[in-house]
Amino acid sequence: MDISDRPVVPLPRRRIAAFVALFALLYAGAAGIAEVTIGRSGQETAFQKLLAMRGTQVDWLVLGASHALPLAFGDIPKRLEADTGQSMAVLAEVGAGPLYNGFVFRQAKRDIAPRHLLYVVDSFAFTSPRWNEERITDRKLLRKTPLRPSTAAIMADLTIRRGIKPTALADYLTAFSKLNTGPFPARGLARGRRFRQPGSPVAPRRPKPDRLPLPRSGANGRTERLFRRVVFDVRRGPGGWHAGRGRQAPPAGTISRGPAQRGGFQRGPAHAPSLA
Repeated sequence: MDISDRPVVPLPRRRIAAFVALFALLYAGAAGIAEVTIGRSGQETAFQKLLAMRGTQVDWLVLGASHALPLAFGDIPKRLEADTGQSMAVLAEVGAGPLYNGFVFRQAKRDIAPRHLLYVVDSFAFTSPRWNEERITDRKLLRKTPLRPSTAAIMADLTIRRGIKPTALADYLTAFSKLNTGPFPARGLARGRRFRQPGSPVAPRRPKPDRLPLPRSGANGRTERLFRRVVFDVRRGPGGWHAGRGRQAPPAGTISRGPAQRGGFQRGPAHAPSLA
C-alpha cells in the first residue's frame, strides 16, 4: 500500500485546546496559591513591606545595604515616632546596591510618598553588578516580591533601559520562582569556590569590599549616576535631603549631616556623598 493512499488524519484540535486550557487553568491556580502563601505572606523584603504600608505616608525612608538594617532593629522606628512624631520605614536589603535601591525607591514613591530620604552608603555596592543587576534578578528576592502591575512596569523599564535580563521579568510575571522554591545551590559552590589544601601556599589577602575605590568610569558608572539621581529626586520636594560634597569622608555605613553644597557629588574613596 502506497503511503499517499493512506487517509490523512486531522489533528485533534479540540483535544489539544482542551489540554492547553486545562494546563493554563491549573498553572494559574497554583501561581495564585503561591502568590498568596509565598509572595504576599510576611514582611521580609522591601516590596512586601511596601505592600503592607500602601496608602500611608512616611516621613523618613531609609535605603541602603546591611549597614542600614540596624535602624530597623528593636523598637527604633517606634521610639523615633514617639519622640519626634515622625514615622520611619527601613527598606534596606542585604547586599543591595544603588540600582536595586532605585528600584525600591520608585515603588516607594507610589506607595508611601516619603517626605525625606536617608541613603546609607556602602562603598562595596558600587564595585560590581553582583550587588546591582544580579540582585534584581535574584530568584530568592523575586520569590518574595508580590506581583503588582506597578512593580512589573518598573521592572520592564529597567529591562529596557538598564539591561536587566528579560528572564527576570518573565520569572516575575509567571511566578516561576514562587512555584519552584528550591533548594537553590549554595553561592560558594555555584561560583566554584576553592579550598586551600594543607601545605599549599597561602594566597595574599584581598582588600575588604568597603575599602575598594569607587569606579570612575565604565559600566559600573551608571549605578553611581543612578544613586545621584535618586538623591537629587528627593531634593525637589519641600524639606527634602540635599546631596553635597562633604569635607571629610564619614566611616563606612554612615552619612554625614554637615553643611552641603548643592549639586556636589565627589567620587572616590576620599569623599562620600553628604546629605543635609
